[in-house]
Order: sequence, then C-alpha cells, then structure tokens
Amino acid sequence: MDCIDCHNRPAHAYQTPNQAVETDMALGKISTNLPYVKKTAVEALTKDYSDTDRAFEGIAAALRRKYGASDEVAPAIATVQRIYQEDFFPKMKADWRTYPNNIGHKTGPVASVATTTSIAPSTAVSRALERLHRLPHPARPGRGRN
Repeated sequence: MDCIDCHNRPAHAYQTPNQAVETDMALGKISTNLPYVKKTAVEALTKDYSDTDRAFEGIAAALRRKYGASDEVAPAIATVQRIYQEDFFPKMKADWRTYPNNIGHKTGPVASVATTTSIAPSTAVSRALERLHRLPHPARPGRGRN
C-alpha cells in the first residue's frame, strides 16, 4: 500500500454535504437568517433518493416545511438542489461517501476512527494513520521502497 492508494480521487472532487452547505452559507448563497438551515439542508441532502428529480422534490419539501415561503427560502432551495446536482449521482451510486477525499484526513475512514473510539480524537487519528502508513505495499517503480 502506498500513499497514493488513499490520497487520490476521481476527476470530480466530491464535497461532503457539510462542506458544501458551509461554503454556500459563507458566500451568502444560503441565508444564515434561517434558523438551523445548515442542519436542515444537510439532512435533506443526505436522504436516500432514487434519482435527481426525487431529490429536488425532497429538498424543496424539507426546506419549505421548515421555513414556509419566505423570500430567503427560494434561493436556499435552489442552492441546495445545485449542491445535490454537483455532488450526488444516485443512478451511479456515487457521492462523497463513495469517493471520499482523504487529503488531510478530514473525512473518510480515518476521520471516522476518532468518532467511533473512546480515545481522544487526535490520538485515535494519529494511531490509525500510523497503522495505515506502516502497511506493506508492492514495489512501485521510482518509489525507492519495496
């Protein structure tokens, strides 16, 4: 096993729903005046939908159910639907869970070690990384290691 075995990704970088919603909130595309909008948007994004049309309907329904028809809801719905369209592909069964971005170990299997153990998060992640980085890997040309 080599570093590149974990630290790669498909050509399309998939953001986690958390990251995408936070980014769009910071950019003002989702109003922070809507109470608990991040939680509501992330919950709507992470439900299982059979296709994009069902997802768009579900996202719109979830946000309207929570916030009614205020002027700030329509842009939030459109933005959360765009996030879904860019980062979720239900027919291909591909999203941020299928192709986690392991750069920095903020998401994916190593990051989850910290939340599933009673050890302090930094210690748990350090131990998991240490174990992963010690695994043997096949020799690769130009790598200088066997």
